[in-house]
Amino acid sequence: MSIYRKTLILYFCFLIPAILLIMLFSFQTENPLRTYLVIAGSFVLGDILFLKIKTRIFRYFYKKYTNILEEELEPEKFIKLTENEYNSVKNKKYRHYMKMNFFLGYFARGEIAKAYDYLTDVEISGVTAIAEADKVIYYYNLMLALYNLNRKDETAEIYSKCREIYENEFKYKNKRIEMENLIKYLELLLFKEEKYEEIIEILERTLRMKVSKRLELSLKYDLASIKEKAGKIQEAENLYREVAQKGNKLYIREKSERELKKFIK
Repeated sequence: MSIYRKTLILYFCFLIPAILLIMLFSFQTENPLRTYLVIAGSFVLGDILFLKIKTRIFRYFYKKYTNILEEELEPEKFIKLTENEYNSVKNKKYRHYMKMNFFLGYFARGEIAKAYDYLTDVEISGVTAIAEADKVIYYYNLMLALYNLNRKDETAEIYSKCREIYENEFKYKNKRIEMENLIKYLELLLFKEEKYEEIIEILERTLRMKVSKRLELSLKYDLASIKEKAGKIQEAENLYREVAQKGNKLYIREKSERELKKFIK
Protein backbone atom coordinates (compact mmCIF):
# COMPACT_ATOMS: atom_id res chain seq x y z
CA MET A 1 0.00 0.00 0.00
CA SER A 2 1.33 3.45 -0.94
CA ILE A 3 2.20 6.14 1.60
CA TYR A 4 -0.56 8.30 0.14
CA ARG A 5 -3.25 5.64 0.74
CA LYS A 6 -2.00 4.85 4.25
CA THR A 7 -2.20 8.56 5.03
CA LEU A 8 -5.77 8.84 3.73
CA ILE A 9 -6.94 5.82 5.72
CA LEU A 10 -5.56 7.16 9.00
CA TYR A 11 -6.74 10.66 8.16
CA PHE A 12 -10.33 9.49 7.74
CA CYS A 13 -10.06 7.45 10.93
CA PHE A 14 -9.59 10.79 12.71
CA LEU A 15 -11.98 12.80 10.55
CA ILE A 16 -15.15 10.67 10.50
CA PRO A 17 -15.54 10.25 14.30
CA ALA A 18 -14.93 13.99 14.71
CA ILE A 19 -17.68 14.82 12.17
CA LEU A 20 -20.10 12.44 13.89
CA LEU A 21 -19.42 14.04 17.30
CA ILE A 22 -20.01 17.53 15.88
CA MET A 23 -23.27 16.46 14.27
CA LEU A 24 -24.44 14.73 17.45
CA PHE A 25 -23.73 17.83 19.52
CA SER A 26 -25.37 20.20 17.02
CA PHE A 27 -28.61 18.22 16.85
CA GLN A 28 -29.03 18.56 20.61
CA THR A 29 -29.71 22.30 20.31
CA GLU A 30 -33.12 23.68 19.31
CA ASN A 31 -31.77 26.89 17.79
CA PRO A 32 -31.33 26.35 13.98
CA LEU A 33 -29.01 29.37 13.58
CA ARG A 34 -26.81 28.20 16.43
CA THR A 35 -26.77 24.71 14.94
CA TYR A 36 -25.66 26.09 11.57
CA LEU A 37 -22.95 28.28 13.12
CA VAL A 38 -21.63 25.41 15.24
CA ILE A 39 -21.43 23.07 12.24
CA ALA A 40 -19.92 25.70 9.91
CA GLY A 41 -17.37 26.87 12.48
CA SER A 42 -16.44 23.33 13.42
CA PHE A 43 -15.82 22.39 9.81
CA VAL A 44 -13.61 25.46 9.21
CA LEU A 45 -11.53 24.79 12.33
CA GLY A 46 -11.60 21.06 11.68
CA ASP A 47 -10.31 21.54 8.14
CA ILE A 48 -7.29 23.46 9.44
CA LEU A 49 -6.64 21.01 12.27
CA PHE A 50 -7.05 17.86 10.20
CA LEU A 51 -4.90 19.22 7.40
CA LYS A 52 -2.09 19.47 9.95
CA ILE A 53 -2.84 15.95 11.17
CA LYS A 54 -2.81 14.66 7.60
CA THR A 55 0.55 16.34 6.95
CA ARG A 56 2.06 14.81 10.11
CA ILE A 57 0.77 11.35 9.21
CA PHE A 58 2.24 11.65 5.71
CA ARG A 59 5.60 12.78 7.07
CA TYR A 60 5.65 9.87 9.52
CA PHE A 61 5.12 7.28 6.77
CA TYR A 62 7.45 9.08 4.35
CA LYS A 63 10.21 9.13 6.96
CA LYS A 64 9.82 5.38 7.54
CA TYR A 65 10.06 4.86 3.77
CA THR A 66 13.19 6.98 3.27
CA ASN A 67 14.86 5.38 6.30
CA ILE A 68 14.98 2.11 4.35
CA LEU A 69 17.76 3.73 2.35
CA GLU A 70 19.06 6.43 4.67
CA GLU A 71 19.39 4.36 7.85
CA GLU A 72 18.91 0.69 6.97
CA LEU A 73 21.06 0.98 3.82
CA GLU A 74 18.79 -1.20 1.67
CA PRO A 75 18.83 0.35 -1.83
CA GLU A 76 17.13 -2.62 -3.53
CA LYS A 77 14.22 -2.59 -1.09
CA PHE A 78 14.01 1.22 -1.36
CA ILE A 79 13.80 1.02 -5.16
CA LYS A 80 10.95 -1.51 -4.97
CA LEU A 81 9.03 0.70 -2.53
CA THR A 82 9.63 3.68 -4.82
CA GLU A 83 8.25 1.71 -7.77
CA ASN A 84 5.12 1.01 -5.72
CA GLU A 85 4.74 4.70 -4.87
CA TYR A 86 5.31 5.76 -8.47
CA ASN A 87 2.80 3.29 -9.89
CA SER A 88 0.15 3.83 -7.22
CA VAL A 89 -0.02 7.62 -7.21
CA LYS A 90 -0.92 9.44 -10.42
CA ASN A 91 -0.08 12.95 -9.18
CA LYS A 92 2.58 14.20 -11.62
CA LYS A 93 4.48 16.37 -9.15
CA TYR A 94 4.66 13.49 -6.64
CA ARG A 95 5.97 11.25 -9.40
CA HIS A 96 8.80 13.67 -10.11
CA TYR A 97 9.84 13.39 -6.48
CA MET A 98 9.77 9.62 -6.84
CA LYS A 99 12.13 9.94 -9.82
CA MET A 100 14.52 11.82 -7.52
CA ASN A 101 14.20 8.91 -5.09
CA PHE A 102 14.91 6.45 -7.91
CA PHE A 103 18.12 8.41 -8.43
CA LEU A 104 19.11 7.96 -4.78
CA GLY A 105 18.35 4.25 -4.85
CA TYR A 106 20.24 3.45 -8.04
CA PHE A 107 23.12 5.75 -7.11
CA ALA A 108 23.47 3.94 -3.77
CA ARG A 109 23.52 0.66 -5.70
CA GLY A 110 26.33 1.94 -7.92
CA GLU A 111 24.25 2.23 -11.10
CA ILE A 112 25.23 5.83 -11.77
CA ALA A 113 24.16 6.04 -15.43
CA LYS A 114 20.71 4.66 -14.65
CA ALA A 115 20.38 7.01 -11.68
CA TYR A 116 21.31 9.93 -13.94
CA ASP A 117 18.64 8.97 -16.47
CA TYR A 118 15.93 9.15 -13.80
CA LEU A 119 17.16 12.55 -12.65
CA THR A 120 17.14 14.07 -16.13
CA ASP A 121 13.47 13.07 -16.44
CA VAL A 122 12.49 15.23 -13.44
CA GLU A 123 10.48 18.33 -14.36
CA ILE A 124 12.05 21.52 -12.99
CA SER A 125 9.73 24.06 -14.64
CA GLY A 126 5.98 24.19 -15.20
CA VAL A 127 2.87 23.45 -13.16
CA THR A 128 3.92 19.96 -12.05
CA ALA A 129 7.58 20.83 -11.42
CA ILE A 130 9.32 20.22 -8.11
CA ALA A 131 9.40 23.12 -5.61
CA GLU A 132 12.01 25.86 -6.04
CA ALA A 133 13.78 24.99 -2.77
CA ASP A 134 14.12 21.35 -3.87
CA LYS A 135 15.90 22.37 -7.07
CA VAL A 136 19.07 22.81 -5.01
CA ILE A 137 18.94 19.12 -4.13
CA TYR A 138 18.13 18.30 -7.76
CA TYR A 139 21.13 20.23 -9.12
CA TYR A 140 23.45 18.92 -6.41
CA ASN A 141 22.50 15.34 -7.28
CA LEU A 142 22.90 16.12 -10.97
CA MET A 143 26.42 17.41 -10.32
CA LEU A 144 27.19 14.35 -8.22
CA ALA A 145 26.08 12.03 -11.02
CA LEU A 146 27.95 13.89 -13.76
CA TYR A 147 31.12 14.06 -11.67
CA ASN A 148 31.01 10.30 -11.05
CA LEU A 149 30.44 9.75 -14.77
CA ASN A 150 33.66 11.73 -15.42
CA ARG A 151 31.74 14.52 -17.15
CA LYS A 152 33.49 17.28 -15.20
CA ASP A 153 32.96 20.08 -17.72
CA GLU A 154 29.18 19.62 -17.52
CA THR A 155 29.39 19.43 -13.73
CA ALA A 156 31.19 22.78 -13.62
CA GLU A 157 28.52 24.36 -15.84
CA ILE A 158 25.77 23.31 -13.41
CA TYR A 159 27.68 24.42 -10.32
CA SER A 160 26.86 28.14 -10.65
CA LYS A 161 23.17 27.37 -11.12
CA CYS A 162 23.12 25.20 -8.00
CA ARG A 163 24.93 27.86 -5.97
CA GLU A 164 22.55 30.59 -7.15
CA ILE A 165 19.40 28.65 -6.22
CA TYR A 166 20.91 27.67 -2.88
CA GLU A 167 21.58 31.31 -2.01
CA ASN A 168 18.11 32.51 -3.05
CA GLU A 169 15.63 29.66 -2.70
CA PHE A 170 16.80 27.01 -0.22
CA LYS A 171 14.35 27.23 2.69
CA TYR A 172 15.20 24.22 4.85
CA LYS A 173 16.97 25.89 7.78
CA ASN A 174 17.84 22.61 9.50
CA LYS A 175 19.62 21.41 6.34
CA ARG A 176 21.20 24.68 5.22
CA ILE A 177 24.68 24.21 6.69
CA GLU A 178 24.79 20.58 5.55
CA MET A 179 23.84 21.60 2.00
CA GLU A 180 26.37 24.44 2.03
CA ASN A 181 29.14 22.00 3.00
CA LEU A 182 28.15 19.48 0.33
CA ILE A 183 28.12 22.14 -2.40
CA LYS A 184 31.47 23.45 -1.14
CA TYR A 185 32.87 19.92 -1.26
CA LEU A 186 31.92 19.51 -4.91
CA GLU A 187 33.27 22.98 -5.64
CA LEU A 188 36.66 21.95 -4.24
CA LEU A 189 36.64 18.71 -6.24
CA LEU A 190 35.89 20.65 -9.41
CA PHE A 191 38.21 23.62 -9.05
CA LYS A 192 40.77 22.71 -6.36
CA GLU A 193 41.01 18.93 -6.59
CA GLU A 194 44.60 18.86 -5.31
CA LYS A 195 43.82 20.99 -2.23
CA TYR A 196 43.56 17.86 -0.13
CA GLU A 197 43.64 19.54 3.27
CA GLU A 198 40.78 21.88 2.35
CA ILE A 199 38.71 18.95 1.09
CA ILE A 200 39.49 16.91 4.20
CA GLU A 201 38.49 19.83 6.43
CA ILE A 202 35.09 20.32 4.75
CA LEU A 203 34.34 16.58 4.85
CA GLU A 204 35.30 16.24 8.51
CA ARG A 205 33.27 19.33 9.36
CA THR A 206 30.20 17.82 7.68
CA LEU A 207 30.73 14.50 9.44
CA ARG A 208 30.59 16.27 12.79
CA MET A 209 27.00 17.21 11.99
CA LYS A 210 23.97 14.96 12.39
CA VAL A 211 23.52 13.33 8.98
CA SER A 212 21.90 10.13 7.77
CA LYS A 213 23.85 6.89 7.98
CA ARG A 214 23.96 6.64 4.19
CA LEU A 215 25.44 10.11 3.80
CA GLU A 216 27.85 9.54 6.68
CA LEU A 217 29.31 6.41 5.10
CA SER A 218 29.36 7.99 1.66
CA LEU A 219 31.35 10.95 2.97
CA LYS A 220 33.68 8.63 4.91
CA TYR A 221 34.38 6.70 1.71
CA ASP A 222 35.20 9.96 -0.07
CA LEU A 223 37.32 11.06 2.89
CA ALA A 224 39.24 7.80 2.76
CA SER A 225 39.93 8.33 -0.93
CA ILE A 226 41.20 11.88 -0.36
CA LYS A 227 43.32 10.87 2.64
CA GLU A 228 44.87 8.09 0.57
CA LYS A 229 45.84 10.66 -2.10
CA ALA A 230 47.21 12.92 0.63
CA GLY A 231 49.46 10.10 1.85
CA LYS A 232 47.54 9.47 5.08
CA ILE A 233 47.41 5.75 4.40
CA GLN A 234 46.57 4.41 7.87
CA GLU A 235 43.68 6.86 8.29
CA ALA A 236 42.39 5.97 4.83
CA GLU A 237 42.59 2.25 5.60
CA ASN A 238 40.64 2.73 8.84
CA LEU A 239 37.90 4.64 7.03
CA TYR A 240 37.64 2.07 4.24
CA ARG A 241 37.37 -0.66 6.87
CA GLU A 242 34.57 1.17 8.68
CA VAL A 243 32.57 1.60 5.46
CA ALA A 244 33.15 -2.06 4.55
CA GLN A 245 31.90 -3.18 7.96
CA LYS A 246 28.88 -0.88 8.22
CA GLY A 247 27.84 -0.34 4.60
CA ASN A 248 25.33 -3.22 4.46
CA LYS A 249 24.04 -3.29 0.84
CA LEU A 250 25.46 0.01 -0.37
CA TYR A 251 27.77 -0.21 -3.37
CA ILE A 252 30.46 1.73 -1.50
CA ARG A 253 30.77 -1.25 0.85
CA GLU A 254 31.94 -3.38 -2.09
CA LYS A 255 34.25 -0.58 -3.28
CA SER A 256 35.74 -0.28 0.19
CA GLU A 257 36.38 -4.01 0.36
CA ARG A 258 38.25 -3.79 -2.94
CA GLU A 259 40.25 -0.80 -1.70
CA LEU A 260 41.25 -2.67 1.47
CA LYS A 261 42.89 -5.41 -0.59
CA LYS A 262 45.54 -2.88 -1.62
CA PHE A 263 46.69 -2.63 2.00
CA ILE A 264 47.20 -6.37 2.50
CA LYS A 265 50.94 -7.04 2.83
